[in-house]
Amino acid sequence: MKKSIRFFAMSLVIVMLIGILPMNILAASIYDDSNGGSDYYNVISEKEWEIAPGVKEYEQVLNNDAGTRRQVLHT
Repeated sequence: MKKSIRFFAMSLVIVMLIGILPMNILAASIYDDSNGGSDYYNVISEKEWEIAPGVKEYEQVLNNDAGTRRQVLHT
């Protein structure tokens, strides 16, 4: 019984340590900003609005090379 509790505790510690890693480190190998963010999508347009002082809304329109996969992102 003690071995299973120790195993569970160590597994939980490992999961928690992975969870506190900054996401930019984990995503750095996937995201390539030099061509619009990825090898598949191309940035078609970018817009920015100021909603309130210090608060901005961004819109990006992405599409693939064939023009068949449009994505609109709002942040």
